[in-house]
Amino acid sequence: AEEIITESVESNRRPMELMYSPDGNYVEGYGYWKYGTLFEVYMLKMLEKSFGTDFGLSQIPGFLNTGDFMLFMQGPCGVFNHSDSSPAITPAVAMWYFADKLGRPDLLYHEMDAFEKGMHLRYAENRMLALVMCFAMNVDTKQINKPETNMWYGMGDNPLALVRADWSSAESDAYLAVKAGKAFNNHGHMDAGSFVYDAYGVRWSMDLGSQAYAPLEKTFKEIGGSLWNKGQKSRRWTILRYNNQHHSTVTVNDAPHKVKGEAVVEGFFDDERGRGMTMDMKNVLGSHVKSAERTVMMRKD
Repeated sequence: AEEIITESVESNRRPMELMYSPDGNYVEGYGYWKYGTLFEVYMLKMLEKSFGTDFGLSQIPGFLNTGDFMLFMQGPCGVFNHSDSSPAITPAVAMWYFADKLGRPDLLYHEMDAFEKGMHLRYAENRMLALVMCFAMNVDTKQINKPETNMWYGMGDNPLALVRADWSSAESDAYLAVKAGKAFNNHGHMDAGSFVYDAYGVRWSMDLGSQAYAPLEKTFKEIGGSLWNKGQKSRRWTILRYNNQHHSTVTVNDAPHKVKGEAVVEGFFDDERGRGMTMDMKNVLGSHVKSAERTVMMRKD
């Protein structure tokens, strides 16, 4: 048992660094955060209860910031569903760990709303819900106030800027989420430079999200190619929901984005101009442009 536990702890360090560092924005997006992070926090809690330590895993750069990332991934009309994520709002049970660990009940701002609406009854991992009590026993759920800040941003393989107007989810609230990065990331789409925008109870700019894997895999077997081949000429990029022509980003000469071309962040800003992000899109658009800079911001909500 000692050998297995020791190896489990050590083999866990590298994927945690890849998925959460440096700032906490999970590379694969909203949907996969809920699955991967759920099992991660249960492992850490079991280590803490059994040995009095998680062997430093929770201190890996970015991990303790990832609760704020998820808090800001949800807007009034849905989530920022970049990559292979659905726009539907669903419970993020791992948030209870961060609320407990950090003494931050505000991280449960969306979770309590989900409970009150009965969303957990339809939660895919609802067999895990009983374990929430390990964390809930330490959290004062009567002290869950709305978040104090209106913008969160982070670097990594999928840099993001996430902005809320007033956290009310009423018509006065607005939401902007914009990403840089590249298509070659795990579960990636050609969505570098894309954004979603909610205002007045409407999602005005959307991401169509993922498409069911099994039917695509079956079709690809019949016509040749692989859904999971992320090469530049892969049939993967002919799928409507995966290519840049069906994301709210820049397309030049009807050309697909460069799969390994990265939209590089030039700066985040929260000032008199507004709140948002500027990025260099040159390597994503390739030889079609000499230069390309894209700024997406929310101005005066």
